[in-house]
Amino acid sequence: MRRLMCVMCLAAVVVLSLGAGCRKRPTPPPEVIPGPVSEPSQEARARETGFSIELGEPPQFEAKVEPYEVAEDLSNVENLDQFKDDLRPEHLEAIAENGFVVVPAEWKQMEFVYELNNYERVHKPSVPTADSILHTFHIFYDYVLRTIEVSTLYERASTLAVGLLEGAKASYEAATEAEIKEAALCNFAFAAVPVALLEAEHDVTLPDEVTELAQQELALIEAHADFRMSPTVGFKVDYSQFIPRGHYTRSDKLKRYFKGMMWYGLVPVAMRNMKNELAPRQCRQAALLAQIVLNAKAGDEALTKVWEDVYEPTAFMVGFADDNTPSDFGEAMTKLFGAALDTKELIPKENLEQLAAEVLKMRPPGIVMASVTGDPEKPGIPQFRVMGQRFVLDSHIFQMMVFPHVGKGEAPPDFPGTYNVRTFPMGLDLMSVLGSERAYEIADEVYKQTNFGNYTEQTEKMREEVAAYGEKDWTENVYAGWLHVLKLLVEVKGEGYPSFMLSDAWVDKALNAALGSWAELRHDTILYAKQSVVAECGGEGGEQKPPPPPKGYVEPEVLTYWRLRLLATQLRDGLQERNLLTDEGLVESFDELVSLLQFLEDVSVKELTGQQLSAEEFNEIEYYGDTLGRLNLYSKRGAEGDEITSMTDKDMAVIADVHTGTMGGPHYALEEGVGHANEVYVVYPMAGKLLLGRGAVFDYYEFIVPVGERMTDEQWQQKLTSSSPPQPPKWAESFLSPYRGTGEKIEFENIPEFTTGGC
Repeated sequence: MRRLMCVMCLAAVVVLSLGAGCRKRPTPPPEVIPGPVSEPSQEARARETGFSIELGEPPQFEAKVEPYEVAEDLSNVENLDQFKDDLRPEHLEAIAENGFVVVPAEWKQMEFVYELNNYERVHKPSVPTADSILHTFHIFYDYVLRTIEVSTLYERASTLAVGLLEGAKASYEAATEAEIKEAALCNFAFAAVPVALLEAEHDVTLPDEVTELAQQELALIEAHADFRMSPTVGFKVDYSQFIPRGHYTRSDKLKRYFKGMMWYGLVPVAMRNMKNELAPRQCRQAALLAQIVLNAKAGDEALTKVWEDVYEPTAFMVGFADDNTPSDFGEAMTKLFGAALDTKELIPKENLEQLAAEVLKMRPPGIVMASVTGDPEKPGIPQFRVMGQRFVLDSHIFQMMVFPHVGKGEAPPDFPGTYNVRTFPMGLDLMSVLGSERAYEIADEVYKQTNFGNYTEQTEKMREEVAAYGEKDWTENVYAGWLHVLKLLVEVKGEGYPSFMLSDAWVDKALNAALGSWAELRHDTILYAKQSVVAECGGEGGEQKPPPPPKGYVEPEVLTYWRLRLLATQLRDGLQERNLLTDEGLVESFDELVSLLQFLEDVSVKELTGQQLSAEEFNEIEYYGDTLGRLNLYSKRGAEGDEITSMTDKDMAVIADVHTGTMGGPHYALEEGVGHANEVYVVYPMAGKLLLGRGAVFDYYEFIVPVGERMTDEQWQQKLTSSSPPQPPKWAESFLSPYRGTGEKIEFENIPEFTTGGC
């Protein structure tokens, strides 16, 4: 069995100097090479129906909690003495002002905060938060995705890679026309790269020229530098994206899967070049590659079936490919050239122009690097990707909130240099478009983003676009459903809610929770979600029986829990329908998660409508930490040395890069991260009294790094405990105390100003 040699094993890499990178060879007289084009695939049909579910009617209730005031000295808080050793005077002042305070902490899992409440002889009341259950959903989503990848998708991706390599070899050997031979040679090398990355065994003999081209690609991948011209597809590729990150650092198998699938998802066979001019060779490459996927076989299986086995589950969890798929090309070629393809039809440039136009007309991409053409009104460049990265709403919003759509005007005051275009978005842009007026205010007042030309107008345009989303849009995949949950979370609460939720500080706390959960979503889907881009321009007890513990209080986010429960159900049922959730123990854990969300929803309604909770419900709140511990699949099911989890998962801190931009020179990546769990102390009403309880919340960060230093979870966790840890964003000071429980003071900083700059 042969394997393509890894670039690290090579003594040297021979650099070809052939323009776009492929060598022309003398060819025999042309002959017709017919090839049937398949019917539109399951993927094309799935786009019509998606994976939508019916949400039904949300819970109906009238919030009628009586307003209350916290005394300036907190004298009317019944159980304040329980927390006298946990809070500083500055914390008490914040509680008196807002009814709550978030205290910086270093808890590596959220359940630890709740378990702490039960360790001491006299239990302290717990406050289950939206943050904590959103974090638990992330654990489920991430765990099942990586489980599917290791147990199923890796093998199918390897089969796809070998089948595509065999098909590319056959296409190359059958080609006689010089133009077709040139494209087929490039495809042969293109197909060899993921075989090497996945370390898939094969029997294909590679010609020297194919090996040479593939080795050049592997060298660029190994170096993971900035944007470079690809030797096989003749288009600039961001090779820094091949740095394994997210959960793909947990094992060698996941690292190989990441690199192989990144090749299929990221590297484009673009039918037009960076100047938006026709690229004839690449057009032929795209057509021939599509033919292989649609018509070749992998052993006794149709290659298109193998492709579907990888694509469909990930489409359910993340979304459909943003760029055109093999079935799109098959449909376009059938329309233009008939049911059987004569490859001579791919030689005239006018035919290629028609094919490019037809493909783009079928389904233009939604995440378009408009800065390539400089014209935001022009459609994107038609591109073929074997397994294209997916359209996700947040990346679409980001792409529409940067140059050239935003930034044609005066730069913000005190901005370094003369930047007058916006090349980096912010997480606040997403939340603003989802409906958070507070996010827009922060972007304006703290970061002066409205000084960028067209920022306000573009925000309104994107809000209108998202406002038109219906139930089908918000439920067509799990990723979209997760964003829908966050949209509900940032809705400002009104009269009838407990007083701590009516402060401006709580609005910021909810915004922080949404951003933290979104950072986890982007972490989990870092391989599949298409990025937006701007290119160049216990304690001991005695014999005495302790008094009954004070009763806890659920953060009453009714609609958040309701929508998240439906999302967890959709994820569980969708995986079972695809025979991807066969572990009975894991199914039981899903059932418990759904039941917990129903409990949080029901208790929240009771709290808001003045109904008395049962002793069983209070008991469930008291031992909420135990429940979260059972539902932490990393610790419950993970084993050191397996292919799914590692020691890294013992720490909740994760990070993901979500956008690539420039400031007129090198490229940078925008990082979104969550740190360790912070503690929230909340004053809430209970049977005519005011009580103080403790819960866990997200610690959220946003900053940029050079693209060659895209961060892994391991690097991020090390950074958090270093001598120079990152600082929270300045706007968080409305709810986040600058003092830790130990008395140590932290400093608030703005995101460095250049992170939202331009060129």
